[in-house]
Amino acid sequence: MSIGLSIAEDKLPFSLSVLSDFSYSSEDSAFRSTGLEWVSMGKLGKQTMVMAYLHSPINGTPMVEEVFVDYKSSKQVKVGYFRPNIGWLNKAHFHTYNFISSPQGYRLLMGENHWASLGTSAGISLPLPWKSEISAQLLNNHFGEVEIEDGHSHGIILSDSLRQGMVSGISSVHSFTSISHGTITLKASTLSGRSKKLQGLAIQWKYKNDPYRSWIIQGEYLKGDISDSHHGISFHPDEELNTAYILLGRQFNKKLHLGVLVDQWAYRLKSTSGYSAAIYFAFAPINDSWVIRGKIVNELDSQLKGVIQFNWALGTHKPQRY
Repeated sequence: MSIGLSIAEDKLPFSLSVLSDFSYSSEDSAFRSTGLEWVSMGKLGKQTMVMAYLHSPINGTPMVEEVFVDYKSSKQVKVGYFRPNIGWLNKAHFHTYNFISSPQGYRLLMGENHWASLGTSAGISLPLPWKSEISAQLLNNHFGEVEIEDGHSHGIILSDSLRQGMVSGISSVHSFTSISHGTITLKASTLSGRSKKLQGLAIQWKYKNDPYRSWIIQGEYLKGDISDSHHGISFHPDEELNTAYILLGRQFNKKLHLGVLVDQWAYRLKSTSGYSAAIYFAFAPINDSWVIRGKIVNELDSQLKGVIQFNWALGTHKPQRY
């Protein structure tokens, strides 16, 4: 059963959805919820969308995750408060994660709730035999400049750009499709400004038998100069964090997904490193609006810990993806 507000017209469709979760962790034997996620989507013409993601934590002030206008054709333009186009995970929202939470190294670099900024992005499709896009971004703040608070800390940050400078970067995406062996997508990104640099390489191979059966192998490598204050913690001005992960997932049918996720991270100057490995699953017993997810994680110098999570949605925006 799915209930929500959905007004659909030929030229101006609009939808409003609410999503939430309830989880239990063996690490501290605690039950918790991240609160409510409000997702609004509207169409301002055939090629222009307006999107808004708002988060209302159980204990805390409602936060803006993303609000932007997105125009797509052979050229792409995005304006607003959004998650920059680097890698795969930074743009994704947690309610779509079959593996519940981001890899540990990714969280150390991007933050518990990923990185968003005021800014603009403009891209163009290149005239090549394969699908190819290149985009440029101009952003108000850099990764790690939002201080982490209790649980969920996204908020629109207005940096003193005249004094500290803006952040600019380029991303390119190339997809190669083989009829019998799936699609390979490569992504390269680089961002610099405000005394920081961030580079990333990402690869994804996906093979889909039908809409509800697929294999996926996905990986990212990110390197960031985390000078000054990173998530409210002081680091050496020349510190660098390297992190990488690889994911293998299998969507068996409309209900069941299984996968493994391994990640590695290291600080260059502190000579501190770590890794984690996880087995995860997602099961949708009724429809795309109700998903049960679980994960068993093994991290360096820690015992095995497990998490079980129940996700639900009312409206057209669903937690289950294929």
